[in-house]
Amino acid sequence: MHLVRPGLDAYRHSAPDPQLIVLHQGKVWACGGQAWQAGVRPGMRQAGARALAPEACFMNRDLASEKQLREELELALLPYTPMLAWKRDDALVLDISASLALFGGLRRLYAQVRDSLRQLGVAVRLALAPSASGAWLLARAGQAARRRILRPSRLAMGLDGLPLALLDGAGPHLSWLESLGCRTLGAVRRLPRDGLRQRQADTLLAQLDQAYGVQGEWHEWVRPPEHFRSQVLSLFAVERHDALCWLARRLLVQLQAWLDVRQQAVTELRWSLHHERRQQAGPRTHFDLKLAQPAWEPEHLLRLLAERLARSQLAAPVNAVTLEVLACQARPGGTGNLLAEPGAAGDAAALQDVLAARLGAGNILRASPVADHRPERACRWLPCQGQVGGPPAGSGADGGLAAGAAMLPDRAQRPFWLLETAQLLPMAGEQPVHAGAVLRLLAGPERIEDGWWDGGVARDYFIAEHEASGVRYWVYRQRQAGLPGMDMAWFLHGVYA
Repeated sequence: MHLVRPGLDAYRHSAPDPQLIVLHQGKVWACGGQAWQAGVRPGMRQAGARALAPEACFMNRDLASEKQLREELELALLPYTPMLAWKRDDALVLDISASLALFGGLRRLYAQVRDSLRQLGVAVRLALAPSASGAWLLARAGQAARRRILRPSRLAMGLDGLPLALLDGAGPHLSWLESLGCRTLGAVRRLPRDGLRQRQADTLLAQLDQAYGVQGEWHEWVRPPEHFRSQVLSLFAVERHDALCWLARRLLVQLQAWLDVRQQAVTELRWSLHHERRQQAGPRTHFDLKLAQPAWEPEHLLRLLAERLARSQLAAPVNAVTLEVLACQARPGGTGNLLAEPGAAGDAAALQDVLAARLGAGNILRASPVADHRPERACRWLPCQGQVGGPPAGSGADGGLAAGAAMLPDRAQRPFWLLETAQLLPMAGEQPVHAGAVLRLLAGPERIEDGWWDGGVARDYFIAEHEASGVRYWVYRQRQAGLPGMDMAWFLHGVYA
């Protein structure tokens, strides 16, 4: 892969390419199309470039932006193969031999790589060859008809006609070789090798052999960063939430690539919004998103961000967005179903994340069992925030889910809805009455006696049915001594769905 304009693509989000001129130490480092047409050339002084292109946008070279471009390219390509290496500052080589079957063949893999690079907005030329140097030379040459060579036997035919100047090792010997009429790789290969060695052209010969697959190559493979933190700049001050989401989508695409390479899922993110310098606004606004379940899909994470932004107001216009991973874990494995089923396992957690982003994490609660037989004390509500992929924190201290289930008697039936305060029922003889009709007892009693140390209870619980409507209720008869008139009183405590 050959980067056509790396000096400009690193600043593609800061200024329009045709009008951009990048300066380094007071001289032109790179320039866009309009500046080139006006006569601006690399190496020209700033004053001369400004005279030729007065409307151009001048920027100083930023090594951090160039490093970020390299990282974006690495993250975009690493999901396709771990064997990725920089050959030079404007060239990347990928060994895709082990990835062909995984991505459905050469054509599909080639198309996916091309689409990933297109999403980055980077100008590149791709080529395919049995050798890394051969593929790079084909991409650098830019001849569309010769950029895909699959068979080693046809590699020499595709390389012989390429200009000799494409090889870095030919630079010191280029004038001499051109005086001999050798202007292509094939012409140099036909020269006596001993004569070239006497001219100290060992580097040139080695590069030729590597390009033609005669000599092996050594590469330093790229390793994904251990920590993800990326920033995207905006050309203009952003004041709308939808524009912020558009910037954030680019960061999430990078995040997905990083997670795919490491086979991980994120559990906590930090978004930072960088503001223009204004007195009423600080330098940045940041907020954290904690997920109920590990996630790696950009669409889900973008939806959470949109919900979070919808309930906040920007302190000032935003000129940059930063995304940082605070916590992640191994991506959960699983087997898919042949037939799709509604209500996947992660749907509830995804809904919880959306509600937390929309309403605030502290406003989303989940039930946590408590080791207490008294129904009104057998559960407590805890915030969902930070409870990833399991029971709520603290539930284990009081027995947890397993302990709560173990305390229930066999075939115990609990109502869907438990009243906050039990309701005293009127009597018709010895039968409880509710909503104008007698409640017919269907099952029971289930005796509950507990809490003698802090307001103990002694009750007999029954399942009762309303004779008119058929609705079933959870009722109990008071057995607690010492309460005048309440020894045999009936109470409504729950309603069955």
